[in-house]
Amino acid sequence: MSTIKTKNVQVGTDGTASNNFTIYVPGTPDGTLRVGQGDAGAATDIAKVDSDGFKFTNSIQIGTDATASNNFTIYQPATPDGTLRIGVGNADSPTEVGRFNSNGYKPQKPVAFQARCNSSVTVNHATVTKLLFASEIFDTDNCYDTSNSRFTPNVAGYYLLTVRTQINSYTATAGEHFCALYKNGSDNIQRSMGVPPVNNCNTSPGGSVIVYANGSTDYFEWYTFQSSGQNKGTDSNPVTGYFEGHLIQQA
Repeated sequence: MSTIKTKNVQVGTDGTASNNFTIYVPGTPDGTLRVGQGDAGAATDIAKVDSDGFKFTNSIQIGTDATASNNFTIYQPATPDGTLRIGVGNADSPTEVGRFNSNGYKPQKPVAFQARCNSSVTVNHATVTKLLFASEIFDTDNCYDTSNSRFTPNVAGYYLLTVRTQINSYTATAGEHFCALYKNGSDNIQRSMGVPPVNNCNTSPGGSVIVYANGSTDYFEWYTFQSSGQNKGTDSNPVTGYFEGHLIQQA
């Protein structure tokens, strides 16, 4: 039985070195067998095998489509930080969409926002009126527009949206005061609050709802309605008037 011994084996003889691969032992042996891209003697290390098994140097590309956005790459950042990244694109230039760390998975775009009122809105009797939340507290992905109090998420999925408003001194012992969520300009769902039979009470309708957004054109706004028999103004206190939401499941 004969034995062949060598420090490297080049696979491929193309004139472009990057089209070839080399299996080799490093110049200073360290118990690993390397796989590199390039010609023997000048290959760039991309993976290794040691007593623990096979290890990639820093990335695995899944897909070889000519359109990079159809491929995905699993990789470690150039400066390791305890995370494993998932990116769209080829291994040489992926765009991160999410990562894993010791706490689990974290999406790159955790869409969330909160806005509060900073002025009163006049709500005429028996008239549906748009609520305004012009004071933005946070907006992780620039999806909330303070100029029109509209949320237009840029990631397709399911969102939890929450609202609250308040009218002080509701001078009626009957009637109704509620909030209505509008999706793309149409009434989608109502969160109602009946008016207690007490004159000059404060009414604060609100609640939460799970909605689907396509991540491009769908947008959401809150409206309110009151039937006290008088025109009323919403409380301008930011504690009693807010619109907030976040992505709970990407589609």
